[in-house]
Amino acid sequence: MTPPPARRSWPLTVARILGSLIALVSLVVGLPLALLQVGTLPSSLPSPGDIGDALTAADDSGQALFTVITLICWALWAWFLASLVVEAAALLRHRRAPRLRGMAAPQRLAAVLLGGLLVLPPATALAATPATAAPTATVAASATQVSAASQATVPQQQSPAHTGRTHRVGATGETVWDIAEQYLGDGRRHTELRALNPHLPQSATLPAGTIVNLPSDAAVRTELAAATPAATETHGARHETKADPYTVATGDSLSGIAHEKYGNANRWHDIYAKNKATIHDPDLIYPGQHLDLPRQQVTPAPPSKDSKHNQEPAPGHERHTPETKGGTKAAPPHEHQQHGEGSEAKPTPPAPNASAGKPGGQQGHTVAPSRKPAADDRDPAEPSAPHSPAKATPAPHRPARAVASNQVSPGQIAAIGGGVLAAALLSTLATRRILQQRRRHRGRRIALPKDGAAATEQDLRTAEAALDTTMLDGALRTAAVHLTAAERELPPLSAAVIGPREIVLHLTEPAAPVPPFSAAPDALQRWTCPTRGGELLPQGQTDDVESPYPTLASLGWDEQGHLILLDLENAGHLHLTGADRHRVLRTLALELAASEFADHLTVCAVGQSAPGLREELPERVIEHADIASALGALRAHHAEQQRALAVLGAPGLRRARTGEETAAAWSPHLLFSDADDGAGAEFEELRQVVAEYPRSATVLVTTGSGAAVPSGAQVVEADTAAGPVTLQLPGTEVEVSCNVQALSDEDYAYALEVLATTRADDVPAAQPVVTTPKAVPDLPQYTAATDESEALSVAPPVAPASSPAHVPGLMAQFALYEDEPPTEEGDDADAAVGDTGDQGDESLPLPAGGMDESTPSGSSAAAAQHRGPAVHAHVALMKGTQQPSPEPEVVVEDTAGDGPVVRMLGPVDIVGARGSIESKRQRTCIELAAWLVLHPNLDHHAVDEAMWPGRETARKYRNATVSRLRTWLGTDEDDNPFFPPIATTSDARYALAPTVDSDWHHFQRLTTAAVTSPSAQAAAQLRAALELVRGRPFSGVNSRRYAWAEHQAQDMISAIVDAAADLAEHCLAQGDPRGALWAATKGLDAAPEMENLYRVLFRTYAALGDYDALERAAEKLDTLNMELGVDMEESTAEILAQLSKSA
Repeated sequence: MTPPPARRSWPLTVARILGSLIALVSLVVGLPLALLQVGTLPSSLPSPGDIGDALTAADDSGQALFTVITLICWALWAWFLASLVVEAAALLRHRRAPRLRGMAAPQRLAAVLLGGLLVLPPATALAATPATAAPTATVAASATQVSAASQATVPQQQSPAHTGRTHRVGATGETVWDIAEQYLGDGRRHTELRALNPHLPQSATLPAGTIVNLPSDAAVRTELAAATPAATETHGARHETKADPYTVATGDSLSGIAHEKYGNANRWHDIYAKNKATIHDPDLIYPGQHLDLPRQQVTPAPPSKDSKHNQEPAPGHERHTPETKGGTKAAPPHEHQQHGEGSEAKPTPPAPNASAGKPGGQQGHTVAPSRKPAADDRDPAEPSAPHSPAKATPAPHRPARAVASNQVSPGQIAAIGGGVLAAALLSTLATRRILQQRRRHRGRRIALPKDGAAATEQDLRTAEAALDTTMLDGALRTAAVHLTAAERELPPLSAAVIGPREIVLHLTEPAAPVPPFSAAPDALQRWTCPTRGGELLPQGQTDDVESPYPTLASLGWDEQGHLILLDLENAGHLHLTGADRHRVLRTLALELAASEFADHLTVCAVGQSAPGLREELPERVIEHADIASALGALRAHHAEQQRALAVLGAPGLRRARTGEETAAAWSPHLLFSDADDGAGAEFEELRQVVAEYPRSATVLVTTGSGAAVPSGAQVVEADTAAGPVTLQLPGTEVEVSCNVQALSDEDYAYALEVLATTRADDVPAAQPVVTTPKAVPDLPQYTAATDESEALSVAPPVAPASSPAHVPGLMAQFALYEDEPPTEEGDDADAAVGDTGDQGDESLPLPAGGMDESTPSGSSAAAAQHRGPAVHAHVALMKGTQQPSPEPEVVVEDTAGDGPVVRMLGPVDIVGARGSIESKRQRTCIELAAWLVLHPNLDHHAVDEAMWPGRETARKYRNATVSRLRTWLGTDEDDNPFFPPIATTSDARYALAPTVDSDWHHFQRLTTAAVTSPSAQAAAQLRAALELVRGRPFSGVNSRRYAWAEHQAQDMISAIVDAAADLAEHCLAQGDPRGALWAATKGLDAAPEMENLYRVLFRTYAALGDYDALERAAEKLDTLNMELGVDMEESTAEILAQLSKSA
């Protein structure tokens, strides 16, 4: 968090007041007196002729110049005086001063001087006008701490006259600066909050539970505010049932809001009459203003068909948008900030008061809330309706939003929780899809989730982008490296809290911090680290350290949307009660089974505690039928680690993990079980093993009906329908209000289905979908016998060939492989597999030497040498297996248009746009263009779900982004826009013009044509297709964006790898190893993990005689396989063995 500036001392305050007073008196009184005494003015009003004579006559005395200077000074004085009057009037009325055109500079000066006069103690200060506040220096970020004194006293008094929004300070403590940043967008406006809240204490941080009154223009600006349970409320809403709150968005007008909410634009009079205290000019409203929309006395008209489907203003009816400085229209918040900024959180009742003075030890407790939180699940385009405690069912075509139960549905995963769960599952999924691509046969595609499972994967990617949790592991490992160097043990960790700006570690004992963490001298149990710009060590320096806290698991999120993670090793025994206890338990099991915080661990699932988890994550999950069988494994693990601790002389795990290398002896063993199903004696023995000192890395996670609470356990009431629970962090006096994370039955099943697809066989490739028929474009003149200089220009530089007699070290190990003699069966198999049968006379098998596919692990060297690839469909480039003579040049005419091209085969961008756009707004427009070119003719619901998932205010972002993209793409020679305006009919759909192309569609046209082309022409078409590839598809994009693009990227990778392998093997057969090197390198640029391309690369380097390059490539593949945790494929080892013998 960004800390508030230090409070000024009284001498500095008085000096500033005196300085401002002297400056004001000098400018208002002193300057005119000086001008009257010194200035030169004409004795009477001059005529135009007198002015002309004075300007043309010789002025030896300088009187005319002095007169002009005097007049200018008087004009500047009047200019400033007018601005001063405007600012003073606004201050006296406690309102925002209007921005007067041409008076920005004097208004700022007046605001600075008036603000200097009002710098009094915070308890009595008046706030300067926020629109013209003086610029102050940016305060350097440093960690803020919660003092013990601030935790002990919670002031509850507030101004009784305040009826606007309020904020309740969370249990971890906040500063006034933080609240100003969160709700007002600028921490320097903290003085306004102090003026509005004279009851606030003068401590560095506000105590938990403090109520802070918010100005009328406050809007939640945290990254997760769009979907998290907010800690704000409107007092007036408690007693007033005839109005609904509404936050003005960029582009809104009163008539537009009336048309959207009531179906009648003329209802703007009712809105204006209800909000006269807020709206002074009905033609001018500002983004972020809060309006009360009449409810009961205004009967909403049924929405028309057009209003239901067409939320973008029709051409010529643009909505009013206030201008900012510089005359530019106010941009949607996401254009200036990475994600989710500017969203408004729905009001909810305040969380239960947190008591900070209770003693805490190993045993914690939870307090169930007294009432359910309100929720709002309305579509933003529909008329407002009264709150209902019933769970709303969202439309099936879009993610579910927050519902009254706070249960984590797929849509909610994307915004309010599951960041660690999402990161863990997606990391596992990424590795498995790499292995999927390796297993895939050429011409086919990997299996991908569909329907509900695909939607769940999309939600997981959105959740990962919403809150970056990956830095926590790097920060913890960096701290472990520093602690190891200092021969210190790990501090006892109770919990970690991840927010948008900082990571907070809550320790059970005080400890001096180490980088990248810091702590206040009086709060050594609270370590903090910024989420960006921390002093993290490179990964290479942290890989050797053992995972410091491998059992960190997310329990839920607090009222600010900050993720709460418990260290289960520290808790020892986590016991879940409540209606959703089983869901919380299996959610924890799923997260830990894929956790990135642990190098390795064992999740032991007893009975049906985590059904299906063993099948999908067998490397970390074991199952036991009952507690009796699980007890033996847990006891053995505990005894082994206690013996290891005794041998090392370490007092506990925290010292052992920063000590000597012990071959991963401290991996955790976590047992998940339902305590109601177990025998009493066995369950009691389990608890004794876990609690025995010295503690081992054993954890017990149980569920129970709650009739008997186990002693010494951390108990959590898991009832998501009841809202947040007050949780005391184990071993601390810190209490947090926690919304417990619990996947529903359906979501849990879908998450496992996403993982299950990575084990499925590959599937046939779908037919390319091309937006418009286009001829294959001009291809470079290509011959099999490529000129040497041309080959050098396209192939990567190759080191001088080493002596064939010298076989480097890694190659030497493959010389032990023995080749088997070729057999006729192998030749027959080659013919059978290679024959496609339906491609005509010009489409025949690839050369017999082509080993591009993964062969079964038991294949012999003879089969590897003589059998063709087992493929279902590929581009056949040759007749027969003999090396042919050079073929003639191939030229194909190009009839494609010259409109804009969206490029996705590498870094995403747009080339050929005819309009212009600000560089800071390009990224979102490029993403929208990429989505539209791949998903044409879909409505605004699909656009919102892909571009702004989980946001109820996506319309304002969409309309602004669509308009910018349309302007940027421009028009063709006939003034037809490349992005046509959306129709005003009920079936309105978004689509780019047919003249807008993409490199992916271009690639598909070329490779599709190559399938049925003769050998030379097919090779030229493949080469032209690969020239479009600039790297991995969708590379270089913001990690928070493009959550929708994963499946398309996998399809692109498959097609690129196939084309590269086909062309490389054709070039090898034609005696063109440099062409083969170019093709294989292109494929590896897009998919550097593809082992079949390495096999082609090895043969290419051998053909060039460059055994040094071959050795480097083999070492690179070996390192890659180690990182993936897999062995080299047998067919690859056989090729290396053959090449080492021939070297």
